[in-house]
This record gives sequence, structure tokens and C-alpha cells, in this order.
Amino acid sequence: MNMCNYKNSKNLMETGEQFKNGSSLKSLMKQKSKISIVIWGITAILYGCNLTNDTLIPIQTGAKWGYINLKGEYVINPQFDSAEPFLNGLAKVQSSDGKTGYIDEKGQYVIPAIYKDGTNFSDGLAFVVLEGGFPICIDQKGNTIFEMKGAEIVFEFSEGLAMFVNDSEKFGFVDQTGNTVINPQFDEVGFFSEGNPQFEDIKSDNSELNFVISDYYDASEFIKQFFEKDAGSSFDGINVSTSLQNLVDHRKYRGKLNAVDSHCVVYEGETALTKDISIDHVLFYFNRPLEDRWEEYDFKVKTVAIEYKFNLDQKAEGKGSAVAMAMKSDLERRYQRQMEFIESNYVLFGDNDKLSFTISYDTDNVSLLVGLKTEKWDCGDNGSNVTATLTGGNLYIRGTGAMQDFPYQILDHGGTVPGQYYFTPWIEKDYYMVIINSGVTNISIGAFDHNPYLTSIIIPNSVRDIEGYLVLWVDNFTIINHAITPQKVDFFTFKYNNLIECTLFVPAASVYAYRTAEGWEDFGRIEAIPSN
Repeated sequence: MNMCNYKNSKNLMETGEQFKNGSSLKSLMKQKSKISIVIWGITAILYGCNLTNDTLIPIQTGAKWGYINLKGEYVINPQFDSAEPFLNGLAKVQSSDGKTGYIDEKGQYVIPAIYKDGTNFSDGLAFVVLEGGFPICIDQKGNTIFEMKGAEIVFEFSEGLAMFVNDSEKFGFVDQTGNTVINPQFDEVGFFSEGNPQFEDIKSDNSELNFVISDYYDASEFIKQFFEKDAGSSFDGINVSTSLQNLVDHRKYRGKLNAVDSHCVVYEGETALTKDISIDHVLFYFNRPLEDRWEEYDFKVKTVAIEYKFNLDQKAEGKGSAVAMAMKSDLERRYQRQMEFIESNYVLFGDNDKLSFTISYDTDNVSLLVGLKTEKWDCGDNGSNVTATLTGGNLYIRGTGAMQDFPYQILDHGGTVPGQYYFTPWIEKDYYMVIINSGVTNISIGAFDHNPYLTSIIIPNSVRDIEGYLVLWVDNFTIINHAITPQKVDFFTFKYNNLIECTLFVPAASVYAYRTAEGWEDFGRIEAIPSN
């Protein structure tokens, strides 16, 4: 985790003209998000011409989409990040984690939301794409009919044939069994109309496009080159004993490191790995602030994590999820464990004193955070399986149930004046961010107090109870709280914190509730959780 901060159209298209006039395959790919906006205008018009008593209309409330009937009554409550009209009893929707699936008119998934993208159904078939995968043709039960391994773009079926584009930007057609009936050889084509393919230029509008883009990329050479750096307890020669001074003296980084914030420096020299992928820059995170109380650099601070930001070029451009999935598969194979999906990132927790890995990605960007040491503790109450894992400056609270109550005792902490503390296993550890996983139901008293380096806490909707002294003596921190209903907090929860300097992100529909809720209302900034 980075700590730094619609209706089926059978008309002819201008697709071939776009390539003829110099638009590339990549530019067509990048247009897709814009195209969907235009599609909605057409959808509204078409719906107006074909309304029946059973018609369900997608509608947005706040940040979520649901479906209403002609009386304006909700039939399917708002719960999707996007939703498209029903065709032959199925509608394409996007779940809260950004994945595409298909629901019936009761709002139940007929085809689960596991795909990166998908077309609407036409002729009883649709094309979908898994992260890092080729376009797949499925039927209305989600069964795979065939796979399009040689295609970069595949359009929906029209009169029994589907148009596709290969990596040479040539157009061809396949039938409903996946057989190529017209080899990819044309620079400009259109959909089939009345049984005949159209090969002349006829201008149309991009809103008629309905296609998926292959997400496959062969990242094997990149994986081989990059993960040669993994030595188990160190990465690229860096481990938890590596100080800022060691990095400053390193022949590769000497004179090329710049401070990013209080805990992080960056090396901006690009390093080529393959012809398509390079390391754009590297971030180094430390256990303590770079500057001491006299605002002078403390070169003794130790490295706790390294983050690599990759540059994707040529054939890897726009294939961020494919590269990320290749990294995920390789790490799972080598470490013999599954990565966990946490806050839109994939995380692999290593054994004690070993490396951990966090993959962050979108279509155009990929980064890998390497935690140089992993520490784990049990912290569940009455047999619950709640655990804490510290790696790379992040403290993860995971499992199901409640956290235990921690003993209250006198502790000489870090050479300061001895005081009374809730003695958590991580009280003398250095961390900046707390990520609490869905399933944890409470945060025990004093769980994260007396950590002057804490910058943010992520709280899931499952947390119903937050006890006192959540944080102490920390200013300018951020809480991301996914709970729809504000949890009850008392005077002691945020005591000794200057909340006017702190930020609280909450669900969009709950902003007003938090702004008027006791304890939460004192935050200087209360806003909706950003979509990214």
C-alpha cells in the first residue's frame, strides 16, 4: 500500500476511419470510458420508445446505482458503482470493487462480478475479460464458449458474427463457435447488416461502440528480471539494518536521493528491465522521521520498506492489471500462499522476520511495496481469530470478531518519562498507517495510542464499537471510516488530539451524519471517501 501519498447497435461504425485517419489502437482503448457517457444518452431515448410495465430503469443515488420501475419505486436498491439497462433479462453492473458482472431483474448475480470488463449480451452471447486475460465469450449462464487469444479488441455479436482487431490493427470476424470466418486483413470495416459485411467508410458516432479490450500481456521476462532482487530477508541488497546513511553512500544512489516527506526519500533514476517495462523511480521508507527535533537529518534511521514504481511502455502500455496479476501469480507460487485483497491492493504477508509484498495497480500504473520485515501477534478477544501484522510501516488488524482488552501499566517508552499505557504488543513499534480489515467488530481502548508517527487509520463498516484513547498526542492524522452509521465515541476517544487539524473521510451518503455526530463532528474536515 502506497504510504506517500448502451442498447445493442447494428449500425455501421467509423472504426475503420479512425485508424485510417491516424488514431491508434491504444487511443481507441482510452476512449472507452468517454464512450459510455454518450451511450447513456442513447439509452434514455431508446427506453422512452420501448417502455413496458416491467421496465426497470437504472438510476443513480449518491455514488451508487440501482433500478426503479415506472412508478419511481426502487426494485433493486442502489448498490452498484455503475449499472446498465436490462437486455433479455440481464443487466451489466459494476460492483463496489470495480469488477463487472450480470444481474437478473431481482438484483441477483447470474454471472458473478469477477471480470475487469464485459460487453452487453447480443445473440445470447457476451465477451468478458478477466484481469490479465484474453477476451472470453460466455453464454447467459456464464459458461465459457471460447477464448479470443489472438485479439486485442472484440466487439459484440451482430447477426451471428463478432468483429475483432488483432495486434497489427487488422479487422476480422468470428462466428458464435469461435471459428475465424474472415481472417484479420482489413484496415476499415463495419458490423454485418442484413447478412452482409460492410467494408466502406460510413461515418457514425463512437457511442455505438460496444467492445472489450484484451488484458493479456506476457510479463514472464519482466518477472524473471525483477524478482532476482528477492533474497528472502532482503531485497536488492536492502534490509532492515540499512540506514539512510548507507543509502546516501551507495554508489547507485549517491547524490540522487531527495526527501519526499518526513519518512521517505526517492531515487528518480530510471532502470530498464525489459524493452517494455522499466523501474521509473524507487521510494525508501524509514522507521522514524528523517529530521530530528533540531530539524537536522538523522542519518541513522532504518529502512522499513521499498516501493518500486514501474513505467509501462510499448506493448505493456495500458496493461497494468496484466503485469500486476503476473507479479501476484509469481509471488504466490514462490511463497506458497495466497495474496489478500485489502483496500484495493493485493498483499502477501511473509513469515516473521521475512519480506511482505503489496501490489497497487490500475490500467496504466503498477507499483510494488516491499516490507523488509514482518511481525505478527494474536490480539483477539475470547477466542476470536483477530491478529495484528506489522510490515513496511503498516499495521494490519485482520480476522473476525473483537480485539482483546490490553493491560494498563507503567512503561518506559523510548527513553521518555515513564507513563501509563495500554500495553499492546506493538506499542514500542514504529508504524504510520493502521488498516483494519472487514470482519473486525471493535477497536479496543488504547489500541493505537502514544504513537507520534501515526498518519492514518482505515476503519471498515464491520467495526461497531470504538473505545477510548484511539490515538493520543497525534495531530494532523486522517481516518477513513467506511461505516454507514457513525459509531458512538466518547470524550476520551480522541482526547489530547487537535481534531481541527485532522481529516475524516466517510461514505458519501453519511457525510451529514458524521458532521452532526458527537465526537466525530469535531474533525476539521469531513468529506466523502474518494472513489480512488
